[in-house]
Amino acid sequence: ALDGVDDYVSIPASSQTQNDSFTVEAWFKPDTLKTQILLSNYSATEQYWRIFMTGTSGFIEFDSLPNEIGNLRTSTSTVAGRWYHIAANYDASSKTARLYLDGNLEAESSGIESMGGDASSGVNIGSSSYPFAGQIDEIRHLESCPNRFGNRGDALSFVIEP
Repeated sequence: ALDGVDDYVSIPASSQTQNDSFTVEAWFKPDTLKTQILLSNYSATEQYWRIFMTGTSGFIEFDSLPNEIGNLRTSTSTVAGRWYHIAANYDASSKTARLYLDGNLEAESSGIESMGGDASSGVNIGSSSYPFAGQIDEIRHLESCPNRFGNRGDALSFVIEP
């Protein structure tokens, strides 16, 4: 469990985490509702993506910084103490980003040139600047954008054991 104070996990960059098109998904269970980062490929020098909770509302957002590109937000809010499945993808060929919560398409935006999937950074679980309080499990980073989440293709999976 991440304590919401300063815990995070950083997965080093690899060819599998640096793709224009990508899907990232995970199960998460927040202990509290606050501004907190679930997953990102944070880079201080390049465009990068992030999936985060927006304050005490419990809504989840997927965007790319700088300039909050995409800025997709769930229409369903989450509550503390419950497990959720989150998935976000960006398809460079169609220039479309999508955000799913529990298998339901919550937000979609097209005409996006890039979401920063090709940044030279790896994948971060949690964050030192906006730490996640709760549990995150079964994180996957895919090099593709499946239309459905049954056919996952080649996935890079991270399983965190207690």
